[in-house]
Amino acid sequence: MMNAINPLPALVAFYFLAMMVLTLLLMLFFSSCTEKANEDKQWKIKKELVEAFFQNQEEFLAGSFDFPVNPPEAKDYYSALNFGSNLHLGEDWNNRLLNDFGDPVYAIANGVVVFAGKYSKSWGNVIRIVHLLPDGEMVESLYAHCHEIFVSRGAKVNKNQKIASIGSAGGVYTPHLHFEIRKNIYLPVGAGYGVPDGYLAPTPFILGHRKVEKSYDFSSSYNRIYSANTNESMLLQAVKSNNIRLVNDLIRRKVNVNARDLEGETPLMYATVAGQVRILKSLLKAGANRSLRDKYGYTAYMRARFHSKQYPGIVKLLQREKP
Repeated sequence: MMNAINPLPALVAFYFLAMMVLTLLLMLFFSSCTEKANEDKQWKIKKELVEAFFQNQEEFLAGSFDFPVNPPEAKDYYSALNFGSNLHLGEDWNNRLLNDFGDPVYAIANGVVVFAGKYSKSWGNVIRIVHLLPDGEMVESLYAHCHEIFVSRGAKVNKNQKIASIGSAGGVYTPHLHFEIRKNIYLPVGAGYGVPDGYLAPTPFILGHRKVEKSYDFSSSYNRIYSANTNESMLLQAVKSNNIRLVNDLIRRKVNVNARDLEGETPLMYATVAGQVRILKSLLKAGANRSLRDKYGYTAYMRARFHSKQYPGIVKLLQREKP
């Protein structure tokens, strides 16, 4: 007669395995909750700091912007890795002539420092500054991989004030300045690469927010700073930064208004979903092709229909386009 198999050891093993899995899941859950709570706390602290600062410093507006290296024109510097290239969310600045380790980094406009210090091994020393524009909007500039930092959290900074020096994040990279501009000032530091929601192309934004003469050559400045191998057309970069002055300057110079990026996006398509009515009118007047389709098969008019409640006026502008 065969001996009956005792199921108890298997049940005990299963019980302990289930408890281990449950414990691990609970740890991950509470870790996530703690991280979310810390983010919420930092968001609240940052919001209070920014609001308190600009309530007491109403005259401290960012009336104009310059470049973060060798301002105002970033002479002898260029963007080695552009915004949008390989999903890059900023610009990597280098000196054309020399090793730029230790070169000065400057605040691009008046503002308040909301973070200054070492963030992580890959980011190194980071500075984040919030700027209040004359129209009441706020943007944030971020300066990363710094060697030295000369400002602290809560400090008031002026345009062209020296705030840091170019570094390499402790030898993680070759020396350069990773520089970002965000229209959502409450984003986390992030990864430096990804979907550009809440981000602005820095050079077009700066060129569009300068106090310059009417004869200022925007497109030449853009060409001098940006590498020739950018993945996006200069015009699309200008549209994504809502830079109407650069858009019109480029149109006058007969650039291709239908140039696409690697995703098949045209300036007209982007301006449609971004609700940029003035830019849209300029593109249409310049002969932007309304019948072009994105990689999903949608025209600008189709996109406008999707956003009709948010931007009803854009649908009217594109009514000649058949869905």
